[in-house]
Amino acid sequence: MRYRLGIVALVAAVSATAGCAQHASAGPPTMDQVGHTLAGDPVLHWTGSWHWEKATMTADLRTMGSGDGVGTVTVDGVTGRVLLHGGHLFVHASRDFWRKTGESSTDAAGLGTHWVDLGDPKHSATSLLFQGIWLDQLAPRRLGDALRGTDGDAPSCVAPGQYYTGDHTWKPARAATQPRGVPAGSLRYTTPPWASCAPGTYWVARQAPHQLLAYVGVAQPVGTNADDHDKDTTVTSDLAVRAGTAAQGRSAYAELARDLRALPVTVQVPSSADVDLSSYAVLPGLCVGADCAHLDVSVTGYNNSDRLTVRMAVGVSVAGDGKPGGECTATLGPLKPRTHARTTCSVTDPRVARISAGKSSVAWSESDNAYLLSATEPVDPAALAATAH
Repeated sequence: MRYRLGIVALVAAVSATAGCAQHASAGPPTMDQVGHTLAGDPVLHWTGSWHWEKATMTADLRTMGSGDGVGTVTVDGVTGRVLLHGGHLFVHASRDFWRKTGESSTDAAGLGTHWVDLGDPKHSATSLLFQGIWLDQLAPRRLGDALRGTDGDAPSCVAPGQYYTGDHTWKPARAATQPRGVPAGSLRYTTPPWASCAPGTYWVARQAPHQLLAYVGVAQPVGTNADDHDKDTTVTSDLAVRAGTAAQGRSAYAELARDLRALPVTVQVPSSADVDLSSYAVLPGLCVGADCAHLDVSVTGYNNSDRLTVRMAVGVSVAGDGKPGGECTATLGPLKPRTHARTTCSVTDPRVARISAGKSSVAWSESDNAYLLSATEPVDPAALAATAH
């Protein structure tokens, strides 16, 4: 599965009555006020679509807190269920869904109809990035704190009209064509070209509590600025968001807890996960002359993970007197956490016989590489559900 960040256009239609209470201000709101409102929203309901690497994604996702969420995502018309909680990104979808995300036919068949964890930081390098969007960063507290500059990043990420005064005073930019769903008269803020984060434009409600109404630009609101965008990896999105009430937030958490409680005790992990595997290969002691038609290689595979049970493969390449002699692949598993297993694979390439023919000695060498075929991890559905609030 390929994950990259690109251009995003987020269109947000927000209830003016939702969020935490704000004092009316005589002038335009500061971005600190906008972020404060977002951070206090009980739930944000995101809908719409984005396009990335020739695929079209749509979402119907409610986000809560600092990274929780529940809803669906669709890839080229095929829909999957999504749960975000505790650093996990659980997805339940069909084989066709996984094929459309870029998984191989073999991997898609293994993931289809199962719950899959894409986001556990213990084993995933991609965390909660899904098809170009960091889903957890759409949560109210996470996005609000980022806009306020209280998440450790400099608040110069976004500046009004490409000017930042240094005291969190934001001045709206000139009027511009409003994105769909943004009312006339909304305030517009623009990321300056020198900002550390992705360039974009933010539309904000003129009336208190000054909800974020829209974002158009690279990545997503307060997204990381990437220098590797090109025409083949451009992300364009049109997402709407509505801030919900406290009762709607409780309802979303109740739905999330219900689905977490129904998870199996073992879930799948994609082969793209970052898993600590290693291997060791041993060549036969002597293989020369007419009797050396193939090489039987002893292969040991190690699962160094503390949590995952894996099926792994080890690719072995051999050479004789510096000349390539062929390859073989050993398959091992399932291996429980912190275990290893040994097997044999045979290099039957005709080059082995040609290299050894007529010789009394050959300097054989090998290189080996371990990689993941599939993995599962244990989960505690009851414990996850108990913390979903």
